[in-house]
Amino acid sequence: KLRKPSNAAFVVVQHLAPDHRSLMADLLGPHCALDVKEGVDGQLLLPDQVYLMPSGVMLSIDDGHLRFEPRPFKGLSLPINRVLESLAAHNAGQTVAVVLSGSGSDGSAGASELRRRGGFVLVQDPASAQFDSMPRSVIQSTLVDACQPPEGLAETVLAITQGRADRLAEEGLVHAPSARSALHRVFTAMLDRHGIDFSQYKLPTIMRRIE
Repeated sequence: KLRKPSNAAFVVVQHLAPDHRSLMADLLGPHCALDVKEGVDGQLLLPDQVYLMPSGVMLSIDDGHLRFEPRPFKGLSLPINRVLESLAAHNAGQTVAVVLSGSGSDGSAGASELRRRGGFVLVQDPASAQFDSMPRSVIQSTLVDACQPPEGLAETVLAITQGRADRLAEEGLVHAPSARSALHRVFTAMLDRHGIDFSQYKLPTIMRRIE
């Protein structure tokens, strides 16, 4: 369902054994309109690309670049929390996190922090998931922006990245032009009283200031 122009780079984070060779590129590539490739340490993220996390590493994202560290062979590993927390720290407002089918609670803490800092959190409807514990854990810990089957999530992601949907305070996603129309009186009052035109600002920025 993802298609160009998406206006976004996509990073796929899986739970992989340290010595496991992922087949995701071969499985996903023929069914995706975007370019699918395995990520490389230090690589700059570019729009309309899907980057896969290789096995044996822990991933973070810093200033739009992939950063890898060796993954310990022993001990608990939470790769989804790791990448979401890195995005929350540096680029939350431009991030859409999508949590799909999976076991355990990895992603809950990272999704909650990302949402608190202004990012979007979308979750697969547990009823459509083969393994529903990860989506349910995120739903329990985070005020998610959407809970849908995978096909609906793809459309919602594109609506956000293409500027057709945004979040109005804590009331969930709305059609972006409708939100701007509702805020027009606020923008007009600010322009009349202070001589500042806020009408071209991004909605999340405006809503944070109003709150």
